[in-house]
Amino acid sequence: MAEPVSESSNATGTGGGAGLGRFALPASILAVVLLLAVEQRDRFGYVVYSTNDRGRDLHAALMVSEGKLAFRDFDWPYGPLMPAYYALWFKAIGPSIRTFEAAELAMRFLTLAAVVRLGFCAAGGFAGLFAGLVWLLLGPIHGYYHTGNHIGGAFFVALMLTATIRLILRKGDPLREYAWLGASFLMLGLVKLNMAAAFGLVCFGTLRILSRRRVADSEYALPANRTLVVSCAAPITAVILVYGALLASAPRNAVPRCLPWLSFYRQDYGSLVSRALRELNPGGAGWGATGAWTGLAVTLMTAGTTIFFIGLIVAAFAALSLRAKGGLDSADASLAVFLCFAVLVGGHELLMAGAYYSVTFWAAPPIAVACVFAVSRLAGPFLRMRLGSAGTRIALALLAVTMAALNIAQADIYKSQGAWEWMQHPRARVMALRSWRDRGSWARAVEDATHFIADNSAPGEPILVVPMDAIYMFLADRPHACRTTDFSAIQNIAEDEQKRIIADMERLNVRMVVWTNTVISTPTSREVFGETHCRILADYIRSRYSPAATFGCEGPGDGFRNHGAVVWMRSSANALPP
Repeated sequence: MAEPVSESSNATGTGGGAGLGRFALPASILAVVLLLAVEQRDRFGYVVYSTNDRGRDLHAALMVSEGKLAFRDFDWPYGPLMPAYYALWFKAIGPSIRTFEAAELAMRFLTLAAVVRLGFCAAGGFAGLFAGLVWLLLGPIHGYYHTGNHIGGAFFVALMLTATIRLILRKGDPLREYAWLGASFLMLGLVKLNMAAAFGLVCFGTLRILSRRRVADSEYALPANRTLVVSCAAPITAVILVYGALLASAPRNAVPRCLPWLSFYRQDYGSLVSRALRELNPGGAGWGATGAWTGLAVTLMTAGTTIFFIGLIVAAFAALSLRAKGGLDSADASLAVFLCFAVLVGGHELLMAGAYYSVTFWAAPPIAVACVFAVSRLAGPFLRMRLGSAGTRIALALLAVTMAALNIAQADIYKSQGAWEWMQHPRARVMALRSWRDRGSWARAVEDATHFIADNSAPGEPILVVPMDAIYMFLADRPHACRTTDFSAIQNIAEDEQKRIIADMERLNVRMVVWTNTVISTPTSREVFGETHCRILADYIRSRYSPAATFGCEGPGDGFRNHGAVVWMRSSANALPP
């Protein structure tokens, strides 16, 4: 019978034996958490926000904190868990962008610790430290990340992968690991359903294949076999019940917007090849203008497509090499194959729709552990042979210092993107970026428009905001005139639904409409509210309302650069009787 792998097993060349291995995990977690805390000390509260997706996050969390539920009461394209998470922070501290940032940062710390443990379970010793450093360089720490929803999913992905790896390597009690796997699978399903399906398929599929091969190992395999179906089926059943209960009372045409996986409900970000070439352009990455060090730091922050394929190649190379070395039945080969498929499914949104930003959240944890595992198993023995034990430790220490320095450089690059402007609104209290390419101030446009909305409407009075700038409802504390907050073209709001929204506006006597200059441009399309889509609703606004005030930039813009908004008020000739 094959022996389970010891918790302190260290074949990586990254640790210092059994005595030191006992402290490797807590020491690694402490080191990377301190690194993140140091870089966040001067960066916290400096936000690159959009009025679009980030505004929707804020508005959703606020509505949940007021007793409403995702799907049932408002359209929401992800799972119901993260709005509830942020709502708890709003209830405890008070609703503001700063509170949202604190809640998101807390989840980053948790995810970082989970990734460190993931690397430790895969390769032992101080491999977890390097997994954490890789994740800090690739993960959603620096730059513009369009939503706060996915960081919670990254945490549960790391937990799922950890439980699966411990089962592959036969570490710990299989019943306990299956319980952790099932619980993480359930929570991931409540964050983002398609990612739960993808990672669940790989994790449970891998374990099912391995359990069939280990039938003879009754002491270990049979308990796992008895619990595999339960640990998979119970979370699936729970997720179906939760989603079903929330969607049961939602309008039928809102269901596809809450489960946006059909091709005509997805944004198309264009060719993967062309995007990878743009990412590797030295001028685009900043290598020529700022030098190799800064260029490398920027590339790690922005080159999601390239990093995904590098991670996939590394994982595949490790799988092929370890299979040739030890056979398919070896634990290392099985783990390497599993990590290869984990990286693949972590990037499935990139492969299917070109969603390059998805890699940062979903593929970064498996990429981090795949790189560390490949180096520990393939390069570790070579390094120890050529450099000796002491030389290998010195080389790894220098590598860790270099990676930490790159991470600090990324934090500095983040703060040097432009000027930072203070938003003193009680629901903001943050520094907002004014990019060097911005024609106007995002912070001033949003704050001034918010004050105008609050001054010219009554508390609790519904307003309409188009095309997708829910931050104004959050900051002004005004409800929306309909359950839909995103009027972009991919939402496919049909003519009859636009007419129903108009009827609701008439019934509620909506006096104010906020119409921003957001234009959504991708390599394959250009969306303009009232021109390419939602013409009936736009014509109604033009015919019943008149521009009352303009804020920010004129001409096309978007949710975080060159932003502008026009507040329309119902003209006196079209005013409805009280």
